[in-house]
Amino acid sequence: MCTKFFLLFFTLGILLCSNLSAWERMEQLVIPESRGLLVSEEASFSSAVNALVSGKTQFAVEALIPLASNGVVDAQMALGTLLGQSEIASEKKESMKWLYYAGHGGNWHAQVNLANAFRDGRYTDVDYEKSRQWLKRASKNGDVNTISEEIIALNDTMMKSAASAIDKADYQSAEKYLISLAEEGVLDAQEQLAQLYDNGFLGEDSIQKAKKWYQRAAKAGSRNAQFDLAMAYLNDKNASKQLKQKGINLLSRAAAPGPAEAQYQLGMHYLNGDIVEKDQKQGIFFYRMAAEQGHVEAQYSLGVRYVLGEGVTKDEYEAHRWFKNAANHGLAKAMHNLALTYLYGMGTEKQPQKADQWFRSAASNGISKSETFLKPAVMVKSSFSKQDLPPNIIDKTTSKKHDLSNNKASIARKKIKPPIKYQTVKGGDWFLNLPNKGYTLQMLSAIKNNSVDKFFVENNIKKKNYLHYIDRASKRNFHVIQYGYYQTQAEARNAAKKLSMNNKKFKPMIRNVRTIKRKIANL
Repeated sequence: MCTKFFLLFFTLGILLCSNLSAWERMEQLVIPESRGLLVSEEASFSSAVNALVSGKTQFAVEALIPLASNGVVDAQMALGTLLGQSEIASEKKESMKWLYYAGHGGNWHAQVNLANAFRDGRYTDVDYEKSRQWLKRASKNGDVNTISEEIIALNDTMMKSAASAIDKADYQSAEKYLISLAEEGVLDAQEQLAQLYDNGFLGEDSIQKAKKWYQRAAKAGSRNAQFDLAMAYLNDKNASKQLKQKGINLLSRAAAPGPAEAQYQLGMHYLNGDIVEKDQKQGIFFYRMAAEQGHVEAQYSLGVRYVLGEGVTKDEYEAHRWFKNAANHGLAKAMHNLALTYLYGMGTEKQPQKADQWFRSAASNGISKSETFLKPAVMVKSSFSKQDLPPNIIDKTTSKKHDLSNNKASIARKKIKPPIKYQTVKGGDWFLNLPNKGYTLQMLSAIKNNSVDKFFVENNIKKKNYLHYIDRASKRNFHVIQYGYYQTQAEARNAAKKLSMNNKKFKPMIRNVRTIKRKIANL
């Protein structure tokens, strides 16, 4: 094959040595005037095609070159295709020249090839806009399915380029890629572009741009965009009553079915009765939807309401179940409440050892109240009953807040600075520069340092964008790994499933970025 193409290219060089000029980029080529076959040329072209079919490549080249050089588009396309089959770089380069001529002459196959060349940077700079322009030209006469597939491939490449730029904090480049896609109606691009503006990565005054793209994506049916736009209206202190109601309407569209956070927020508004009429039944309904999707605050809130009988019939078993779900997902105040259920036998058997374990976990995550239950005098009092439950542990009053977490005497008040320190080993600067609004995955908590490297190797995980810190919360130090950054819980869940093969290898824990920042910054 190589010998055949060497002879072919040698012949090509002899025939064109008088007018070939060196070129590195296709844009440097001078495009000849394009035309179709003359009647007098049809026989020569047919002979070339027959020679190609029968494998007589040298004869085919000799017949095609004069026609292609004189601007015959079909001959340029045939010659470009023939040379493109070679594995020799110089022949492939010559192939692109003839395809470039044929594309300008209107051949849609050549235009698709040119689109791919600009997409991949073959004999030209990478230029996604030119790639899309060539695909649009090809779409006028080409096969719809083929061109649709090429457009999808181009969009995918641009989305990956945008993601890579975001990873490098090159938000201007990401904006350039995403705007082009967003204008073409790509929902993912519209959502990501809006979030870049919303999070202030492209200037502090970009909220209006964020709303513009949220609106376009929401109108096209994006649940995530409907939710984000709803929150933009609802969190705007200067928004009118009409805009607040518009936010509720958008939130309702996003929530059923949709992101768990949308369901949780809608449930909060029904329970608060601030913008919509108070409706505990509806509030609990949406809390439950969010909780079933793994929303930890919703799980915790349901647990509290089942303890208090707020909007639901008191049910200690349900309270225990939801506290356990939230605690297993890393919510510190749920760990504290779960420990209480084990200590007092609420919805489960009394299990002092489990209670102690969960109190320790809660204390190590900043719940100072849990430390009081670690005293031996408390833990050995096995004759405790629910009637002995101190009134300041579970508040018997209702709350206007959405999850009772801010009650003056709630089960677990908002996080207090722990009296312990955390030592950052690697990735502290990267992690502290992340936006507070977002999530990360806790991949590992191990006693030995060498377990960290072993974990990455055994699970084939690239050592990129991760935080390694030592948790000195208990008598033994634990090496903890936080991996990646995700703007929404849904993104974090999808990443967790992919990284762990749907929890077959290990089970990542979704953590709030702000919470981990407070630890490692020792705030």
